[in-house]
Amino acid sequence: GMPEIPVRPVAMRGNVRNHLRLLALVMPFVFAQNLPAHADLDAGLRAVRIQDFSTAMSHLLPLANAGNPTAQYEVGVLYSNGDGVPQDLSEAAKWFRLAEGHGDLEAKNALAFLEALGIHEPPPPPPPPPPVAPAGNTPQSSSPAPDALPGSAPSAPGPHAMIQIASVQSEAVAIKEWHRLQKRHSDELSAVNPSVEPFTLRNKEVLYRVMAGPFDIESARAACVKLREKGDTCLVVRRD
Repeated sequence: GMPEIPVRPVAMRGNVRNHLRLLALVMPFVFAQNLPAHADLDAGLRAVRIQDFSTAMSHLLPLANAGNPTAQYEVGVLYSNGDGVPQDLSEAAKWFRLAEGHGDLEAKNALAFLEALGIHEPPPPPPPPPPVAPAGNTPQSSSPAPDALPGSAPSAPGPHAMIQIASVQSEAVAIKEWHRLQKRHSDELSAVNPSVEPFTLRNKEVLYRVMAGPFDIESARAACVKLREKGDTCLVVRRD
């Protein structure tokens, strides 16, 4: 028959013992190496919760640069909302894209929203201004009311903001999601109006974003912080 391969149980036990001894020496070092990163992430998330955005960025940005997807998503949110930094949707898209590459679902949803704004890729140069119509013959622009809930958000004069709180697959789901989120966040959403806005992705898929407002800019940021504290998505959308 086939010759048997000789085994050396004593030597194997010795090798296992040596490996375990090596792991016992190495693992505490690896764990200790990871402690500062976890501490910085926790500190950054705590700073976001208390709206200390400068401190949050100081903790989160190094981790985001090191490839931490949670930090990348949070840095994207800071840039998209203008929290502690000038609002920069292109920079936000960059960080959301990196987090999405690690499988972050919230980053994927945020990118879908930015894509609807034309910010998924660097924006093209602005088009030239339209010709000025002759005096007394200025056409009245008529923008159709969005396909939204009754009592949808009216336009507010001057700079203001809406908050996006969901992106879903149908208008019916959008209405249900608004009622769910309004109950869940009654302090932030009870006094504002909803709006459901359809948008089409580059792959021709139509999604519906659930918006709420109008807010002044700082109130919108504060509302988003409260919503994210409870694990929900929220992005500030300026309407100047």
